[in-house]
Amino acid sequence: MGFDWYKSNDTDLADTSYTLSTAAGTPSAAIELHAWLNKGSSVGSSEVRYLRLYVEDSGVYKTSGLDVLDRREIECRIIGSQNPDGVVGFSAPTTAWKPIGTRRSFQLPAIYPNCCIELEFRHNPTAEGGQSTPVTFRVKAVQGTGDVPMSIPDDVSVDGDLPFGSHRITGLPHPLLSTDEYDAPTWGGVMMRPVKHPVRVVATSDITLTGEQTIDGVALTDGHRILLTNQTTGTENGIWVVHTGAWTRGQDANSTYNTYNGIMVWVRFGTYASQLWVMTTEMTDYTSDEQTWVMLADAAP
Repeated sequence: MGFDWYKSNDTDLADTSYTLSTAAGTPSAAIELHAWLNKGSSVGSSEVRYLRLYVEDSGVYKTSGLDVLDRREIECRIIGSQNPDGVVGFSAPTTAWKPIGTRRSFQLPAIYPNCCIELEFRHNPTAEGGQSTPVTFRVKAVQGTGDVPMSIPDDVSVDGDLPFGSHRITGLPHPLLSTDEYDAPTWGGVMMRPVKHPVRVVATSDITLTGEQTIDGVALTDGHRILLTNQTTGTENGIWVVHTGAWTRGQDANSTYNTYNGIMVWVRFGTYASQLWVMTTEMTDYTSDEQTWVMLADAAP
């Protein structure tokens, strides 16, 4: 059945692409679009659709590999619905703003023919800095699982140490057994993996996030990684990198994009050596959600 985008007047078909402009730290004005299924006919069964986002980059529309996509800076929400034939079972309650982008689509409620879901889209780079130049995007309503394919940017290369039949690629860090405890700024897409780079120790009491310190009997110097699990301010929990001055977040766990329910990290030294810790928080906003970490497995002898 046909699935068409209309402007808010429900008369004019919407364009195929839309441009959002915002200043740094300020959400853009919202674009209102109405999604109609087979407008004009109420014959047929309901369908479930997922909104998949594409962002323009030098004339090519991508689903990943751009900050605005990987940071999920474009947001969507349902603001209403229309059911002119009074179809039983159809409703589209309003929702809060939800980020969409790399590996995250937006699921619509089951929609019936001659019914409409009213949506708004905006660009919101406030949570993590982000892009403040105009962004041109397209959105598709797809069936299936809503899985968003990964588009690999032209400037990404992969080398590693992974056997594949009689061939081998070299240099790829192992997701769990790597012993390099220092932050690795060249990981690229590897940062989204569920098992993060190991930490040196776990801190289970509130500590100051600055300077070289001794935590759990282990001397930490510039570049060492640490997991914080019991900060008085819960948003400070998570993976950090020690510096002589102010600490910084680990690059593999410093945004909503790469910090999510189920990520894990291996501990190398201290009381919790040889333990695997997991984060159990469902993250929606990295700056305001408190991270909860618990011990998942203990391999100590």
